[in-house]
Amino acid sequence: MRHRMHDLVTLSRTEKVLDERKRVSRVDHPSRELRACIRSVQSKYERKEPVEWEFLAELAFRLKEDVKLGDYLKLPGYEDDFFVVVARPARHYLRVQAIMRQRGAS
Repeated sequence: MRHRMHDLVTLSRTEKVLDERKRVSRVDHPSRELRACIRSVQSKYERKEPVEWEFLAELAFRLKEDVKLGDYLKLPGYEDDFFVVVARPARHYLRVQAIMRQRGAS
């Protein structure tokens, strides 16, 4: 399967660091745009109070891109961020799975 990297995806990353007093704090890295191939976005929901929606996105990036587990991705056409749960190199590309969960009617 040939992947065309036409989709612009915004990557944001936060990192936990220890300061000199051994307190955990977060450092936000600057956001950056990457080219990707959005292979699929699947949605499912559970009928309970409140309704819960889940979106699972499968993407492909070039192998040289730095996408890690725990990063947040902003996909075109979606308001909220996707959380990266799998980032595994394949033969010709970096295979990434990310999820987004929502509660209530949307």
